[in-house]
Amino acid sequence: MTATTTKKRKQSDDAMPQPSGDANTIPRDSLARALSVCGRAVPSKGAKPVLANVLLTSGKAIATDLEVRVEMPLDYSGPLVLLPHGRLSAIVKETPDAPAVELYPGGTACLVKAGRGSWRLPTEPVEEFPSWGVVDARPLARMPQEVLARMLRSVSYATDTESSRYALGGVLLEMRGGELSAVATDGRRLSVVTETVDQATDDASVVVPAHAVVLLLSMLTSSEGGVQLEVTASELVATCDEGPRLVARLLEGRFPKWREVVPANTSAPRAAVNHDELLAAVRQAAIVTSEQSKGVKFTFDTELWLRGRSAESGQSEVQCPLLQALAKPVAVRLDPEFVCDALRWADGDEPVEIHATGSGDAVAFYSGSLVAVIMPMAEE
Repeated sequence: MTATTTKKRKQSDDAMPQPSGDANTIPRDSLARALSVCGRAVPSKGAKPVLANVLLTSGKAIATDLEVRVEMPLDYSGPLVLLPHGRLSAIVKETPDAPAVELYPGGTACLVKAGRGSWRLPTEPVEEFPSWGVVDARPLARMPQEVLARMLRSVSYATDTESSRYALGGVLLEMRGGELSAVATDGRRLSVVTETVDQATDDASVVVPAHAVVLLLSMLTSSEGGVQLEVTASELVATCDEGPRLVARLLEGRFPKWREVVPANTSAPRAAVNHDELLAAVRQAAIVTSEQSKGVKFTFDTELWLRGRSAESGQSEVQCPLLQALAKPVAVRLDPEFVCDALRWADGDEPVEIHATGSGDAVAFYSGSLVAVIMPMAEE
């Protein structure tokens, strides 16, 4: 046998097996969108191997880490197939010019074709993928996606995923009297947004894990569509008009009595200040702060003065004009990072109102439907 003959045989042995049967074609953009969102529900290393896969079924893609389950619309009508999410996502990412992806499932593998490339990926038995049915779901609220997205973004920064108090690692959704409140706190600050819901339901409250909130936000992309929220004894179910669906197991434990933290309405005037001027002043005053000396002193008088100090970086003093003063002068030390976090989600077109009563009392910032309450820091 000649060397040339041997070389040709080697090339034949290495060649990709030819597809059999008809192609199951998926538009690349549809698959890319589904895989992008589903990827947030695929667990990292260490979980059951089958959970590293995405299930493609008629009309949708499904992924789960056993705490959340994501269903994304998919322009697919072929047989059920369970494919490794990471490898399939890489194929889609590296073939941006391919108009479609073709699948040829067969036995323990699936041939994937996109552009000029072909890949033979191993598949897991479909029956090993966890099934997850929803039982006895009852309505919580129906609302525009953009409203729910704004509510969740405005408060989720205040969650504490590392706290030993389990409920602090999520966002409370509380329906009361036709109003839905989204609340998050880490024990040192609290953020709450309340909106009126047209289709009111019975009063209820659930705590949604921070991870599920992030995933839900990636699904709330429509500026006009709605989202239906339902709850079971242990789950939140969010279904968007366009088809995306999230099922998330709820956090257990008692959420703090947040209504007792938000200052009650009083006749005492709140300070009022331009949003952008306040945000700029806080950032400027915080320039000299350090991890050991983090606080900025807020002194409310006829004007607002912000002062920072640290042994290693020096001092700062920034003046910020008030549109309205408090009833009496007040000085309180606050974490500037907490204040900036709250102002980031405030309505920049409207003045920020501030309720402050003393150096040892919490300070509340009001902007539209958002209330951010920040606990004071000890005087240095």
